[in-house]
Amino acid sequence: MSTGTEPARAGAQANLNNTWALIRSKLDRDGVRWFGIRTAEPHHDGTPPHWHILLWLKPEDVAAAREIFIDYATQEDRAELLPRKTKKTYLRRAVGLPPTL
Repeated sequence: MSTGTEPARAGAQANLNNTWALIRSKLDRDGVRWFGIRTAEPHHDGTPPHWHILLWLKPEDVAAAREIFIDYATQEDRAELLPRKTKKTYLRRAVGLPPTL
């Protein structure tokens, strides 16, 4: 029996899968080696799923990986998330980094 939320959940899962594929490709292109696990947490109340990702990285690759995740994960809603500030300055401050490298 369909509750009407199946298409929304499937779309959310597809969006997460696509974003994760883009992130993995960029990490590979930039030579950032990683190992990790990912789990999807479905919700029985019909809300879209979310993921938990645990990565192991070399200490020198953490900042680059963080930038890649931020860049790809905020692409869709960037204008809403960052209406007056540049994306990288705002997000770097949000994670405790200086505005520029």
